[in-house]
Amino acid sequence: YGTTGKPNFPVNIMLSLEYIKHMKNCSDLEIIDDFHFDYLVNYATGQRTLGEINLAERTLYYFRERVYRYCRENPGKDDLLFGQFIGLLHSFAGKAGIALGEQRVDTTLFMSNIKKD
Repeated sequence: YGTTGKPNFPVNIMLSLEYIKHMKNCSDLEIIDDFHFDYLVNYATGQRTLGEINLAERTLYYFRERVYRYCRENPGKDDLLFGQFIGLLHSFAGKAGIALGEQRVDTTLFMSNIKKD
């Protein structure tokens, strides 16, 4: 890392934007617009003020490129994005007191299309 120039964009925000992008099924331009102008997306990424951090489209591409390159060079290691997602999932489940081992199947789902006489 150099000592001159702008510091790196925060990785936690980049990961959050990737997750939100895939949850909303939107393009890079849409997620960048949401990051700059949608307070909910800003709040979800940990920002409390709109426009506090500038994000260029190219930053997303460079981030994805570096993650992809890491995965290609280290095939035996954990997938960075999925590993972080699983870590967050277990953390949220632990705080909420939810057991992830076994899930209950609701029978009303199967009964909804049956006619009642």
